[in-house]
This record gives sequence, structure tokens and C-alpha cells, in this order.
Amino acid sequence: MEWQHLSADIYSGWSNSCQQYSSRRLREGWQLVGLSAAFAALGVTLTFIVDYDHLGTAILGRTFGIASLLTVVPVTFSWGVSDISGSSEQKEQGQLYKEKAERYKLHVAPSINLREPGGGLFMLLGF
Repeated sequence: MEWQHLSADIYSGWSNSCQQYSSRRLREGWQLVGLSAAFAALGVTLTFIVDYDHLGTAILGRTFGIASLLTVVPVTFSWGVSDISGSSEQKEQGQLYKEKAERYKLHVAPSINLREPGGGLFMLLGF
């Protein structure tokens, strides 16, 4: 009987760990999406909006803006989307562990066995 309680505790712990990891990964994913939006705004500003006075600063600013738009924005956005989708997978895994923990908990329900003479009252143990 002790192993059933222990198994239920282990699965419950795994479920809680998956839920915490899922929420942290979801939060970090949305932060990365927001960061990619900030880099996109910076890239658009440096490339198209800022009016540069000197050729050197114009080359430097537009190069940084275009590089930001072509590399940093897609990478951070894809990492954010990956974390968001990965958090839902982890949440499903936590739900599976929670269901397994419930199955390992001992359920006791009274039942009448009509096959026995006198229809004695027995306890059914379900796992």
C-alpha cells in the first residue's frame, strides 16, 4: 500500500514541476516576442525614419537597422514562438502526470457481493 502512495506523490510532484515549467516558458516566450517587436521598431526607425546628417552615421545606422530587421527579429521571434508552443506541450505532459497520480491514489468504496451467501458487505479497492 505504501508504494501506491509513493507513486501518487511522485506523479503529483512531476505534474507540479511541469506546470511551473510550462508557465515560466510561456512567460519567457511572450517576452521574446515583445523583444523582437522592439528590435523591429528599432530597425525600422534606424533604417527608414532617422534623417542622418553625415554619410558615416547614415551607413552605420542603416546597416545596424537592416541587420536588426534581417537577423535579430526573425531569430528572437522564432525562439518566442517555439517557447510558447513548447509550453503547451509541457502543460499537456503535466496533465498526464496528474491523471496518473489520481489513478495511483487508493479509492475505497463499499460494495455488496450478491454471489456470496447472505450478500456480505465488502470493500472494493480500486486503483
